[in-house]
Amino acid sequence: MIKKKELLSGKVIEALKNLSSKDMNRFAIFVESPYFNKKEILIQFLAILQKYHPKFDNPKFTSEKAFDHLFKNEKFDGKKINLLKSELNKLLEKFLSIEQLEKSTDLKNELLLKALDEKRLDKQFRDEMSKFKTDLNKSKNKNADHFYKLFAIDRLEYMFEVNRKGRLTEDSKLSSVIQGLDRYYLVEKMRFACTSLNRQGSISNKVQQNDLLLSFLLDYLKSQAETEVPILQLYYNLYQLLNSEIESNFDQEKLYYEKLKSS
Repeated sequence: MIKKKELLSGKVIEALKNLSSKDMNRFAIFVESPYFNKKEILIQFLAILQKYHPKFDNPKFTSEKAFDHLFKNEKFDGKKINLLKSELNKLLEKFLSIEQLEKSTDLKNELLLKALDEKRLDKQFRDEMSKFKTDLNKSKNKNADHFYKLFAIDRLEYMFEVNRKGRLTEDSKLSSVIQGLDRYYLVEKMRFACTSLNRQGSISNKVQQNDLLLSFLLDYLKSQAETEVPILQLYYNLYQLLNSEIESNFDQEKLYYEKLKSS
């Protein structure tokens, strides 16, 4: 009995199904680039796959057909096809990572600063650092992401100075990093505390009761009429609102929200 040939399948095939035609074409250009891929056979393999994208359900789409096209006059060897799928999948993962990186200006900035530091391009590092800090300070959206970016930039600047000056690095640089980390962590702490409280589940309640740091933070915010990080006060009021059966804090919540938007 002749065994029925199965359709070409695998992790990379499933991943390619989710790419749009535009993304598939961009991936093909990526694979054709000698910087990322030096194997001509992978370019040919992807060209075969493109013919059957996105459903890959054509009866002709089999491992044997692909093998005959790529390895003419050779006896079928499934291991060779599996190896091609594995190598193509690695390229796809790299492609997706780079595509995502292109969407993240902040991450690109951070990686650029790391590269400039590593290559000891000091003047360019300081110029780029100054530009990034200026852009961050102009930002009106002072949320957790904003404070993480400030922390990340300060940390890179501190490490740059340590690599150049060692113990002679100013204490103010380290203090700035610690303060930035605290701000980011506390804002995230309050954000997730509000999320947890909003769930109103038994697990959530246990987490709240056993969280000593949250208790200290709530007591501190309660004692502060104003803070230098307005969003912390916003989250505090939201937390109090969620923790209450009445809506008496709504006006205050709105007030801090408007203040946050204009900061």
